[in-house]
Amino acid sequence: MPKLIMVSDYIKNPTHAGNYLAYMSRQGDLICHNGNTTLAESMSALEENQESIMWRQVVSLEREDCERLNLDHDYFMNLIVARSDEIAKIYNISPENLKIYASFHNKDYHPHLHMLFYSTNKNEGFIKGFAEDKERGMKQATTKLKSLFANEIFKEDLHYLKVNKSSTRTLMNEQVKEILQGMTKNEFIPKELVQEYKELSGALKLHFVENPTQRKVYM
Repeated sequence: MPKLIMVSDYIKNPTHAGNYLAYMSRQGDLICHNGNTTLAESMSALEENQESIMWRQVVSLEREDCERLNLDHDYFMNLIVARSDEIAKIYNISPENLKIYASFHNKDYHPHLHMLFYSTNKNEGFIKGFAEDKERGMKQATTKLKSLFANEIFKEDLHYLKVNKSSTRTLMNEQVKEILQGMTKNEFIPKELVQEYKELSGALKLHFVENPTQRKVYM
């Protein structure tokens, strides 16, 4: 089963943000919202925006999924560039003010993507509910971002599951229709059959999680 884990945090101290960027650069080539970048370029931009709220995300994946789907540095660079506007929206950042820096660490046992992003406008980047409840606000934003990444990375798996679910539902409807047509007025559908359909329905639901944007995401 495809698996994606996302861990979130925010960085208040600009020194910690600089150290994090340096660590990301040591582990792999740096990516930004416009493509590839260098540590010097990203550090320079960071110094100019030390008062901004800075968000950190780590996206962890399974080795077999990375190999099967060809998930590498170039893949994640293209994904970040293509989805930067959506990332900005989740964190209440104007797209033109968004700065994203990332690095893919292709570890044998634990491939993962590090991300650091913020707004060049210090008045942006405040997620809904964060002021009242930091943990809850961060969790809601992380869930949206996780859904965005999972829907994109596993879109082929999602398509197959949706088609399979649709065909299964059609078959179930046809079977129920045949049963009803063959029954007399005073007959009831056997309890055993009803239970079997309930169990099948529950099994199908386990493969799908409703995300905040009302799209389906497979975790």
